[in-house]
Amino acid sequence: MSCLSDMLRTQRFDDYRFYHQSTVNQTLHLFSAVIFLACYALLFKDPALAGLVGWLAMLTRQTGHFFFEPSGYDAVNDVSNAYKEAVKVGYNQTRKIILLLVWAARRSRCTCSPLCSDCSIHPPRVSTSSAMSARSGSRSASVADLRA
Repeated sequence: MSCLSDMLRTQRFDDYRFYHQSTVNQTLHLFSAVIFLACYALLFKDPALAGLVGWLAMLTRQTGHFFFEPSGYDAVNDVSNAYKEAVKVGYNQTRKIILLLVWAARRSRCTCSPLCSDCSIHPPRVSTSSAMSARSGSRSASVADLRA
């Protein structure tokens, strides 16, 4: 257990000293942490919206790493960028770029609001009151009637 504890301590120390030097990045991390706390509260009310807001928090956090941390030679720690990428735990810069591009491409396919009902990507939302009134008036209510 001591070996695992030492390894985790070293990885956490490397992560902090290599990737959290910028004050702007640290501020964006704090901001994203506050957004994540709001997501936890929103999770019980609207899980889908909490997921979307969580993506916003993650995008904020990764933007700080991508744009504000030094990507060349790290003079403060006297290491190269290649060394920092090699010892990094989790997503390195290449994986982060791919992840953000896939997410952006997925979102760009839908030009409407994520909560809309006219999109094939997002399922329609039907309020309980409109569904109940449609059922009481006619047993053969179509989907178009429910959307109205």
